[in-house]
Amino acid sequence: MSDAPTLTIVIAPRARVQLITVDEWWREHRPEAPELIQLEFGEALEQLRTAPGSGVFVLGAPVPDLRRVLLIRTRCHVYYVFDERRATVEIMAVWHAMRGRGPALR
Repeated sequence: MSDAPTLTIVIAPRARVQLITVDEWWREHRPEAPELIQLEFGEALEQLRTAPGSGVFVLGAPVPDLRRVLLIRTRCHVYYVFDERRATVEIMAVWHAMRGRGPALR
């Protein structure tokens, strides 16, 4: 049994809407793998639950300590902040990597 605190993952309302939007687009345009975005997002949540510091810091981000992980097959980034003191990961955005610029976070 581990002494590490249980990590809480919170999905911000804006990120939840973005995930739904990406999922709807994916299901319509990728019928050969309609559930892939949900599968990859679930894998990313598990990665963040077990290794919350694994994401890459986003340089020049408007949010302090912003990190991101790439969903390789769907090419979406999950932007998040890890608060070690509070043992929380807050998902701030789900954004396609090919959009040219990152999401508005303020």
